[in-house]
Amino acid sequence: MAGKLSTEEMVKLVLRDAQAEADRDLEATMATLVDDPYFEIWPNGYTFSGREAVTEWYRPYLTRLTPAPIEPVNNLNLWCGDDTLVSEDIAVMQFNDGSRGPIRTLSIWSFEGALLKGERAYFDERGAHWIGQHVDDDFARRFLG
Repeated sequence: MAGKLSTEEMVKLVLRDAQAEADRDLEATMATLVDDPYFEIWPNGYTFSGREAVTEWYRPYLTRLTPAPIEPVNNLNLWCGDDTLVSEDIAVMQFNDGSRGPIRTLSIWSFEGALLKGERAYFDERGAHWIGQHVDDDFARRFLG
């Protein structure tokens, strides 16, 4: 396993992951993650791990939703630890019904070597509704228990 990333390297990796998501590039997004990543999405209560589950999470996220903000993300705060980066952000999104509005998130990324190990994301009410739109029955049955 590679050594720990510097703060600058952690930020660059998170930005590379965000750009891959904005580009709707599943392969590039997955390339930022370890072989056995984990995700937690709150307040929805979604927790899942493993390459298959995370790939199946991203597939509809990158194809059905409008994942890219319609304005630049406004980073409010950024905190870094030895192998953790925490970011508080506001993003203006276009929702599936055509409406637009801000969502607020607090994301906690963990790192392993030179890759992302996982993410815990905390959304406000509007963001929780937005992110919940793509969890279909098959994903819930297979990966959410």
